[in-house]
Amino acid sequence: MNAPKSTIDQVRESATIAFDLEQPMHRDEAIFTTIAEFLAECGHFTMPEWAPISLKSGRKTVTAHGYEMDEDLEILTIFHLVDCHEKTDLHASWERKPCPSMYLERAIADLEAIAGAACDGSIPPLLDEADPANDMCQLLQRYAKKDKSRICLCVWTTGELSKEGWKRSDKSDFHTTVWDATRICNALDSGHETLAVSFQDFGGIDCLLGDADHQKLLETGSAVILGKIPGECLANLYFEHRTRLLQQNVRAFLNFAGKVNKGIRDTIKNEPDRFLSYNNGIAVTASKITLERQAPGVYRLLAADDFQIVNGGQTTAALMHTRLDGNSDLKPIQVAMKLTVVRPQDLDDLVPKISLYANSQNKVQEADFASNNPWLVKLEDISRKIEAPKDDKSNGQPLRWYFERVRGQYNVDLGKQNGAHQKAAFKAKCPPRSRFGKTDLATIIMTWEAEPQVVSLGRQKCFGSFIRKLSAAKEMTHGGNAVEPSEEDFRRIACLLILRREAAAACRELEISTIRSSVITYALALISTRTKGRLPFSEIWNTQAIPPVLLNCLRIGLKGCERTLLQQATARKQIVTELAKKDECWKAILDEPIQLDLGTIDGKWDTFSVADTLRSAEMIEATEVFFRITEAEWLKIARALEVETNNAVYPGVAKTMAKYAPIHKKPTEKQARILAKGLIRLKGAEIAGCGLGKMMDADWTLLTGVAARK
Repeated sequence: MNAPKSTIDQVRESATIAFDLEQPMHRDEAIFTTIAEFLAECGHFTMPEWAPISLKSGRKTVTAHGYEMDEDLEILTIFHLVDCHEKTDLHASWERKPCPSMYLERAIADLEAIAGAACDGSIPPLLDEADPANDMCQLLQRYAKKDKSRICLCVWTTGELSKEGWKRSDKSDFHTTVWDATRICNALDSGHETLAVSFQDFGGIDCLLGDADHQKLLETGSAVILGKIPGECLANLYFEHRTRLLQQNVRAFLNFAGKVNKGIRDTIKNEPDRFLSYNNGIAVTASKITLERQAPGVYRLLAADDFQIVNGGQTTAALMHTRLDGNSDLKPIQVAMKLTVVRPQDLDDLVPKISLYANSQNKVQEADFASNNPWLVKLEDISRKIEAPKDDKSNGQPLRWYFERVRGQYNVDLGKQNGAHQKAAFKAKCPPRSRFGKTDLATIIMTWEAEPQVVSLGRQKCFGSFIRKLSAAKEMTHGGNAVEPSEEDFRRIACLLILRREAAAACRELEISTIRSSVITYALALISTRTKGRLPFSEIWNTQAIPPVLLNCLRIGLKGCERTLLQQATARKQIVTELAKKDECWKAILDEPIQLDLGTIDGKWDTFSVADTLRSAEMIEATEVFFRITEAEWLKIARALEVETNNAVYPGVAKTMAKYAPIHKKPTEKQARILAKGLIRLKGAEIAGCGLGKMMDADWTLLTGVAARK
């Protein structure tokens, strides 16, 4: 039981920020939400939703606290929180406490009873539409009928298990996992949990390794081993560990839309015995392995630590998906495997290179690798230098907004302080409430870029979209034209984080406890769209708070978005959190006449967009021209371009812009050039109702310049 007290206290401190005795947020909700955010940022979950529910099961009352729907795998997880510190005030330091096995048994039994009620059809009638547990119940009923193997149970506890951990003596019908304080802290400290994989259930995996290479492995800790892994074993590993198995990989499952993945599926179903011949196999890495010698040059792989698939994620996911969807027999399938054993200290450097060079089945862009992005490195550097004015909790002292580019940096810097006095001074200067990580950064920026449907996909996918926006900065930096965030950019990002924090507080005041994350995201995106990205940034930074006019506007936006989201979900017969991921949801919010009461925005309100800092002024102005053309007009332009050109690209991009226009999504630079060229081709043509008549001479001059860009 080696969980560092400072780290588990980090969970408590973050929960304390969210929890306020004067507000309606429940203590359990604050703890649950904090753990959910931490583990989502580490990549273990997408973003679990707080959705407490209690049901009668016989003479007992059973409880679940939340759920998560993994859209990629179509797996539903329901959660139970065991607070072993419930008798300790949330504002007092947490001592390390054991979690008795009977607590876990009771928590798992509660989750099993709720899942079982869904499977046998005895779950009660749907709750009020505003209750988040309503969505969880609908999903439970859906997957209970479809395939209960897609329902997983998970317990989080602030206590610690024994060294032996926790093991059930019986076999559950549902996949079950437990996260205790030690496991949570290990994930927080390192940014990930070491993935230890055993192949004992399959009798080990036979591999080829020369005796001389084995000796080198013992001496240096490095080797390359070839072998065959059973398809069933690979599918089991993926179901057990999901995308953590691909943590160092650059892509999530691309589904069966592409030709390669369709071919994988067809081979699994129709010619499983030829899978080894047809498929390129997988490339994996590990930091430590356990081998058993069988014969000269032949070893059996029994276990591996830090087991990661760096190439072949599509193959692995396809095996599991095909088994779940079509009950395919994976026993005849063998998958070629190249295992590279890498010293732990070399993992971060070598694994991305192995992945980049090995991935050939589906094209990988170098920008997909977020590690050490120059833009993020510069932002981190600025965060260590810029002091913010005092806020209402800093006791008159200035503070710093601490950007944690790599998970665990804050604790490392805190650990460097000598003695309690220096540690207290560090936490006063860089309080936990002002710390933010990469996914926090991506979430608020993508929200302010008016892409709430992307943010609603979850922290990891949102971060991937954000990194793709930064790819332009990385390419320009590599080309010798450095594009970096400025100190003013950093201040404005901090202001957006303050705005989101105030939105969370306003939700508690307005008693918006359901679908709160979606409501906040959409309300802030709506404000960004209505103000064209403008805020009183200088005033927010100087006061570390938002002015009354903006707070009033925020409250109106939150209530309006909550109402619209619930109405749209009911009308479309969809779950709010699923609907929030779609473009039509954002369009519905924009079409709703929510009067934000902004009053007169004076010259003190200025604009900010990270995407625009990476674009030329010419491209920014051209985007405004494109937005003046409506969706219907773009569709007419697309039809005209189909007649005017023999190139399907022009009408295709025009149709894409027709989708972007209603939701104010900015086209890429390449799309903008194509749109400009297409409009120029139609200049002077008499096309009724296509919007070209409202174009000014200055607009055409601007588009000509954009079209000529390389």
